[in-house]
Amino acid sequence: MSRLADIFMDHECYLIDKWEQYLGISESELAPYMAAGHPISLLEIGVQNGGSLQVWNKYLPPGSQIVGIDINPDCARLELNENIRLHIADGADK
Repeated sequence: MSRLADIFMDHECYLIDKWEQYLGISESELAPYMAAGHPISLLEIGVQNGGSLQVWNKYLPPGSQIVGIDINPDCARLELNENIRLHIADGADK
């Protein structure tokens, strides 16, 4: 299994605007779910350029579903894998 930081550093497609120090925290929090090897459903609020969605797609177990939400309508133009869904919405809107 690849480490999240390795996938992050090797990523070459859409831009990622995340800070590297969060990777270890994310990996630690997801460790029990990753160890089970079952698909994971992940929601990311604020996808901006879509790069982090692509990284999650490479990292998570096969069959995982990824949903991204962003307020910027330009994000609707991102071309993403079939298991990644993107919604244009305000994450603060109840």
